[in-house]
Amino acid sequence: MERTLGLNMTTNEIQKVLVKFPRKKEEIFECFPFLIALSESLPKAEINIVVEEGCMPAFSFLPFKVRVFQRPKLKANLPGTHQFCANLIDVFNIDVYFDLEGSFNSAFMGFNFRAKERVGYEEGWNKYLLNRKYPAMPSLNLESRSLLLLEKFLNQQYNDLKIYVRKDSSKPEEKLEALFSAPEAPKFILVMLNDFHSVVKEVEIWKQFFDCFENQNFIVYAESNQNAISEILHKMDTKNKLYMHYGEDYQVLKYLLSKVSGVVTNNLWAEGLSSFYGVDVVSLLEKSDNYPSYQYFRYKPNRVFHDKKKLEIFRNALGEDKNLAEVNQLVDEMHLLFKL
Repeated sequence: MERTLGLNMTTNEIQKVLVKFPRKKEEIFECFPFLIALSESLPKAEINIVVEEGCMPAFSFLPFKVRVFQRPKLKANLPGTHQFCANLIDVFNIDVYFDLEGSFNSAFMGFNFRAKERVGYEEGWNKYLLNRKYPAMPSLNLESRSLLLLEKFLNQQYNDLKIYVRKDSSKPEEKLEALFSAPEAPKFILVMLNDFHSVVKEVEIWKQFFDCFENQNFIVYAESNQNAISEILHKMDTKNKLYMHYGEDYQVLKYLLSKVSGVVTNNLWAEGLSSFYGVDVVSLLEKSDNYPSYQYFRYKPNRVFHDKKKLEIFRNALGEDKNLAEVNQLVDEMHLLFKL
C-alpha cells in the first residue's frame, strides 16, 4: 500500500536507502528487526548499509541480499568520513538515510551522501544535519529504538513482527558432514569462543563445565586465536570428544547451526547470531544490566552470569532467574534445554 511521507515523496518512490549501523559488532543483530521490517515495507528499494571495520560477517546470515560497505578505522573521524563518502561511488542518489548510530559523525555521513531524507533521533549537534528528526529515546534499548524510528518515519506499526530464519541446507566438506551422517547421529553442542582473552580469564569455569559432561560431543568454533584456544582446551583433559573448527567460512557455520543441538558461548555476537538463526543458546557472561532483549526473534538466549571464577545466576529464555551453586546445575539445565 502506497503511503505519502511528506516532502513530495511516497513509499513507492523510494528507490535507494542507506542505513548507518551502530559501531559495535555486538550490536548488529539488535538492528536486524529494523532491517527485516524495512525490507518488507520497501520491497522494491535497494538497501545499502555502512558498517565499521570488522562488522560485516553478521550480514552473511540475512535471508535476503543487501549491499554492505565497510568503513575503515582510519576513516572514522570527520575528515575521514567525508573522504569515505566521496570515494564510495557505488552509493549515490540516496532517497532515505537512516542513522542508527545516532552521533554527529553518522549524521554528517548522511549529509555527505546528500540523502533527500536524513532520518534519526536528536543527539546534540546532529539535529542540524538531520531533516527528519525525532526526540531521543535513551530509555529504550537499541532493538526497540531502531524499529520505532522506522515506525515513525513510515507511519506503520510492527507489533506483530516475528523473525524466523530458514536454516541453510548446503553441504560443507565431507569430513564435517560425516559427523552428522551416521544412522544415529550423535548430538553435538557447538561452543563458540571467539574472544581468546575472555577464555583465559574464565578458564576455571570452562574446565568445570567440560568436567560435568561425559562422552558428550562438542564442536569448538573459533575465528581467531585458534591455536591458543585449542591448546587451552586440550590441557583440560576432558572425557568428551572435542572437534575443533577454525576460520571465517560462514557457510560452514550456517551448516553447523542447522545441525547442532544447541550453542554455548561467551560473547554477545555469537549469542545474537544463534538467537537470530533459531538455535537454543546458553551464554556465559559477566554481570551487566545492559543486554539485548531480542524480543522479535523466535528464540531468546539463556544467560548465565558469573564473576570469572564461579557461576551465580541462570536466567532462562523466559526471564526467570535461578541461583547456581555448582556448574553441574547448569549442565542439568542444558540437558533439558538441548534435549541431550
